[in-house]
Amino acid sequence: MPQFNFSSATRNRILGSASTVFVLAVLQLLSTYLVPLYEQRFLNASGLKAELLSMASLVDIAPSFEDKVIVTYGGREFDNLAIIDVMIENTGSKPIRKEDFEAPLTFRFPNDSEVLEASVIEAKPGTLQIAVEIEKEREVVLVPTLLNQGDRAIFRFVISNMPLDSESFPLALDGRIADIPEVELISSISRPPADAPVGALSGFIGVLAGMILVCGLLVVGIVRAISRPD
Repeated sequence: MPQFNFSSATRNRILGSASTVFVLAVLQLLSTYLVPLYEQRFLNASGLKAELLSMASLVDIAPSFEDKVIVTYGGREFDNLAIIDVMIENTGSKPIRKEDFEAPLTFRFPNDSEVLEASVIEAKPGTLQIAVEIEKEREVVLVPTLLNQGDRAIFRFVISNMPLDSESFPLALDGRIADIPEVELISSISRPPADAPVGALSGFIGVLAGMILVCGLLVVGIVRAISRPD
């Protein structure tokens, strides 16, 4: 294995160059991860996340049996039924109070669908109570209530005539809350909006390019330190 013997001056230059590049790497890390985290946690104090957790058909009938099976719910007959779970969570660092809601959170389903049932199946803390109201057959309104930091609730909707095989987003969320510019519904089961992968990919490419730049500077610094005469 080759042995490298450097003079003390050369070793100092190498350590100095490596230290400089290390500082640059730390600054890159801070600007990429810690600064946005700080801004989200302390500067953008208000935050609300709405996430589509699951969506499935309650009844799956083979085509050869469709004319032989009758699906009923609440005494009514339906061609198909779907169950949808959605979570609402206060991800900010301060409470969202009832008076902060200029317009309540409202879930809107496709025109031909009908909301048969809407309920809260899980809440944290257990004392959190959110009333839901079905309006115009295809809309579910969440009655404004206090949401402390970390409070979350999971809602379950039973829907008829729901196009589960559609590539479009199955429902929309409207609402207006103080200090929250936009309430966006994300999905953990279906494909995100078309521009989301581009944003995530560009962020990853930016971080990767920064790391490559830092490594390149480190190599150049070491080479210059070695090649410089004492």
